[in-house]
This record gives sequence, C-alpha cells and structure tokens, in this order.
Amino acid sequence: MGVLPQLLQHAVQHHGALMVVGFLAALIAAERAIALNNLFMNVASILFSCGGLLLALGFELVTDVLWTGGVLSFVMWTGWMWLNFPKNFSNLFFTFAAVLLLVGVALFIRGLPSAWYGLAWAGFFVAFIVGERMDMMKIVNARPTSYVVAGLSVPTALVGLAFVSKNLIAASFGLLLFSAARHDVALRLFRRTGFSRYLAFGLGTAYAWLAMSIVLWSLSSSLDTILHSVFLGFVATMVFTHAPIILPAILKTKHMYSPYLYVPFFMLQAATAMRIFSAAMLNVGMWSLSGIVTVISVIAFLILGPVKTLLRKTIYTK
Repeated sequence: MGVLPQLLQHAVQHHGALMVVGFLAALIAAERAIALNNLFMNVASILFSCGGLLLALGFELVTDVLWTGGVLSFVMWTGWMWLNFPKNFSNLFFTFAAVLLLVGVALFIRGLPSAWYGLAWAGFFVAFIVGERMDMMKIVNARPTSYVVAGLSVPTALVGLAFVSKNLIAASFGLLLFSAARHDVALRLFRRTGFSRYLAFGLGTAYAWLAMSIVLWSLSSSLDTILHSVFLGFVATMVFTHAPIILPAILKTKHMYSPYLYVPFFMLQAATAMRIFSAAMLNVGMWSLSGIVTVISVIAFLILGPVKTLLRKTIYTK
C-alpha cells in the first residue's frame, strides 16, 4: 500500500540526524545516566531515542519538541556536573559540547542547510569525547600551558561556527587532539593483552582518524568527506572502542570483550576508508559498498559483543 516506502523515505532523508541525535547522542546520554545515576541524562536519552523513532516514522513536529526537551535536559546535566564536580577540567568541554548539540538541533529544526548543523554536531562529538579524556591531565600532572592550549579550542570553534568556517573548527579539533592524545595514559596499554590492548589500539586509531579529519577539513570541499571522516572515522571508532565498557553498564553484565571484536573493528576502518576515498574520487560503486560494509561491521559487532554476552548470561543464569 506504499506505507513501507514512505517510512524508508523518512529514514533515508534524515539518516544523519537519526544517527547523530536519535542514536549516538542518546547512547552517550544513557551511558552518563547509568554511570552517574543522573535524572537529566535519563530524560535526555529517552527523548532523543523517542524523537528519532518518530522522525523515522515522519512525525517531524513531535520530534522537534522531544529533541528540544532532550537537549535542554543535556544542558542541565552540565550544570549538575559543575555543581557536583567543580574541579573537573572536562566540564568545560561537556558544557561546550552541550551548546553545540543545542545549536545543531536548533538549526536542524529551522530547516537550515545540513552543513550548518552538521558542523555543529561534529563539534559536539569531538568536544564531548575528546574532552572526556582531558581529565587524564591530572594523572600525568600536565603543565598549566596544556590546559590553556586545550581551553583555546572552545573560542576557536565558536568563531568557526559563527562564520561557518570549517578551517577554524578543524583548528579547534587540532588543539583538542594535541592536548588529549599526548596525555592519554590509556595509549600506553598497547603492550598489554586482552581488553587493555584493544582499548589502546582503538583510542590510537580514533585519534589517527581525528588527525586525518583535520587535514581533510582543511583541504576538501566535500561535505560528505569532512563529516564522515568525523562521524565514521572518529566517532564510530570510539563507540566500537568503548562499547565493551559502556554496553555492560547498560545491559548490567560483567564484560563483553572478545578478541573477535577486532574483526568488525577492522571492517569499520575499511568501510570508512572506502567512504572517504569514494567521495573524493566520485566513485558511486565504492560509495555504496562502503555503506554495506559499515552495516555488516555493526551487525557483526553486535553479534560478537552484546548478543553473545546476553546469551552467555542467560545460559549461565539457567
């Protein structure tokens, strides 16, 4: 009766917003809600998820309301963080990330070009994820200049967003990357075995993609290239890397690491490389293939990670 094609049309048309807010932002909020037992992030996660589902079904006006409520709840969480953990340097980047998420949602609701809210959402993920690693500076007793360099990323990105300058936003990414990667002690775990090595390898790969993104943002004029270098290369790699930590907290299991997780991890890297190369070379065939490989990598990761863990838990319980 034409219902399914209509549903697919909405999902395809807004796939970027669905993945960024309806899934990834909801996942971040859920992890923070569980880790800190925080009501604001619980609300944000629910509103982002429900809004994404309704957007896929075509109820855009309701989605606008839910996502507005979700992002305001996200912003209130940052205020809660300042009150309860005032000495955390990462609070600066959490707050900045929340502002970028709010700006991106507002621009999306107003129907402005995807370049505007896409840049804001890319900044949201980089500021939040890299900013979360900034507390490593305390462990290594970083110099005051390191904090200053990291803090300069905020006004640099704000100016870049105000003038829709991808080069300035890329510069802010560079300041964040330089400050975080050189102090991230988790990168030193590569010589260990098991999950420690997986974590170090994943972080290193994600940082490498962020460095690549900075170059691409400076040289490329392709919106597809610059956005997916961040969303697939950096963000998705970070999700795959931290999933063995985040998902057990959500699913209430002990752990879900397996050496087989390297298989979907490398598939994701290959798919991202194909996506960027195909966009640069205007190769439609490779562009389509990269999407298929990405989907397969996600399915494989779910099967080898949370699904396998839940089955093992069910069998053990019985």
